[in-house]
Amino acid sequence: LEVQSRGHKEAASRLHRIPYVLGLSDVVSGISAGMTVKFFPLFFANEIGLNPVFTNSIYVGLPLIMAAMARGFQYIGRFCGRVETAVLMSIMGALSLITMWWFVEHVGPEKTPRWVIILLYVISTSQHCVRPLKKSLLMDYVPKRRRGVWNAVDSVTRFGWSGSAFLGGWIIHYYGYVTSFLYTGILQIGAALILALLIPLVPSNEGSRAPSA
Repeated sequence: LEVQSRGHKEAASRLHRIPYVLGLSDVVSGISAGMTVKFFPLFFANEIGLNPVFTNSIYVGLPLIMAAMARGFQYIGRFCGRVETAVLMSIMGALSLITMWWFVEHVGPEKTPRWVIILLYVISTSQHCVRPLKKSLLMDYVPKRRRGVWNAVDSVTRFGWSGSAFLGGWIIHYYGYVTSFLYTGILQIGAALILALLIPLVPSNEGSRAPSA
């Protein structure tokens, strides 16, 4: 009985870490995203030469694409695991930013086809489309009485987007747009690796999900 009790305590301790790991990953991801999100329209206009009508058409269609991706990722998460899906899509989004940096830096904005840049930009948003998966994880593994606290932490993370825009603007001013994309991609890979720490803790089988108390 003593061994069994110790096993239950260890399991409870592991599950207790889940919201903290999620929170840390979200903070890193939010800070890095804020460095670039607000500057993409300027990048499209100043570096790629897209006219305002085409740029705005991207932002009209993007929410629909992101909604479809979020729905698809939720479906994939049922079979592959929510954490595994979130980690994979976050890394894919980060790598698309690094690839964009490589094309603009080594091939040149004039020689890189515009559709390649736009496609990479759309793929980079995949990491934001797994937010419902991460939110569901938080709600599953945080006791109901403490959900308000973690929702407040989530609000602070979103505020970090605006704060880190200052850092992104400084990097862009001195080193250019794509350098900011590179740093963002690197930080977001770091955020995904932090999130990957949950893979041993969260069952990929949805039927094994532990209910919150």
